[in-house]
This record gives sequence, C-alpha cells and structure tokens, in this order.
Amino acid sequence: MDLLITVLTLLAAVLAVTPRERQLDIRVRVRKLDWFVIAVSFVLVLALEFYEFLQPHFSWLPPKEKWWTGIMPKNAMYLVVLCEAAILAVRLRWAKLTPGKMLTFRDLVEELYWNGSYSELFALLQTHLKSLFKIYSADYFLPRLRARLNPTPICSRFSFSRE
Repeated sequence: MDLLITVLTLLAAVLAVTPRERQLDIRVRVRKLDWFVIAVSFVLVLALEFYEFLQPHFSWLPPKEKWWTGIMPKNAMYLVVLCEAAILAVRLRWAKLTPGKMLTFRDLVEELYWNGSYSELFALLQTHLKSLFKIYSADYFLPRLRARLNPTPICSRFSFSRE
C-alpha cells in the first residue's frame, strides 16, 4: 500500500507544480485508452497489494509457489507501475489532436493567448498543425466513409449558372 500512496502523492505534487497550460496540453493528449490503462493498472496494483487476501477467495489466482523465482506479489507491483508509466509516456509523446479534443484544445489556445504566452502558443500550434489541417478538411476515417456511403444528389452534380 505504501507504493500506491507514494505514487499518488508524487502525481498530486507534480500536478500541483505543473503550469495550467501544460495540464491542458496533457488533457488534449490523453485519450480513453490511456484512462483504461490507468484504471487497469490501478486495479492490478490493488489486487497485488491484497494478494494474500484475494488468493484463497478466487481459485483462478495462482498460489505464491507458482510465481517465477524472485517475483512476489509485492515486487510485481513495481513492475506494473513501471510498465504503466512507460506505456503512458510513449502514448503521450506521440499523441495527436483528435476532433473530440478540439474543445479542450480551444481552451488551451485561449489560455495561452490571454496569458500572453505567445511563444508557447506558436509552439503548440506548430506541434498540432498537421492534425488541425486534417480536422479542418475532414481528412480522417469517419468523414471519408460518410462521404463515400452518402452519394451526392443528382442536382448537385451539375452546376446551374445563368451565363
């Protein structure tokens, strides 16, 4: 339980020190899959913490004797937290802006603009420039599929001009 409390305390301290702009940028980058990874690893750490209690109650949990040599439930918690941190670091590093995150992105841009952080604003826009153009031109999977499945009406195929 000490590991869980330490990690949560460390995350709270880092979040308290992190500037608002960086917090909004992280909110832009975090997706539902990331929250799922966080939830699964949290539950896994809790299960490993209370392994002695859960093992007799659930028959599908292996006994301690069947674990690999040198790995115990208490030691495995560190491995789970390390793997979760590595997965989230990689996903956040290469996360792209999605249409569902545009409101959060707008809040971030407004916050940077009104605070006068123009260099950070330009760096943020440059980082997400390709994604912004893809969203603006609707150049991603669902709009292309929708356009392909909905044929254009016959009247819109012809231009009726009075020239």
